[in-house]
Amino acid sequence: MDPTYLVPVAQLMRDVPSSSEVVFSACFDADHEFAPGGPAVTDVAADAPVDVAVTLQSIRGGL
Repeated sequence: MDPTYLVPVAQLMRDVPSSSEVVFSACFDADHEFAPGGPAVTDVAADAPVDVAVTLQSIRGGL
């Protein structure tokens, strides 16, 4: 699974006001970078699916 997600920020900033929805799914920790400190530290499995949906909206002077 490709961990890279691109967001068209330049396009959003050119066309104010505008918005873009970014949707993707990924494993919580596919590379096992977040090792728990102990068995009770996390209840989330490294391969647990995570679904993300974000709406970005440009405004005058920012995003």
